[in-house]
Amino acid sequence: MAAAYRSYAHHHPGRYSAFTRMPLGGDDPEFTQATHDAAAPVLSVLASYGLDNEAGFFAALEFWSAMHGFVLLEMTGVMSGIDT
Repeated sequence: MAAAYRSYAHHHPGRYSAFTRMPLGGDDPEFTQATHDAAAPVLSVLASYGLDNEAGFFAALEFWSAMHGFVLLEMTGVMSGIDT
């Protein structure tokens, strides 16, 4: 999952930037549905480890936060001296 997230961000930087600037739980029902659809595979994997919906949500949020931070560091050149 991490490799797919990173690959998407690097291959579609404009889309990635737009997606990560939208507030979660906003007023756009289509965006809200899209975020639920995007989270479903992650939550499914986490459920297979015995996490309930609430624990899965927070674990997914932690994963997303870590990946977003790593990708931003790469995209801004901070990680350029490190073999990623």
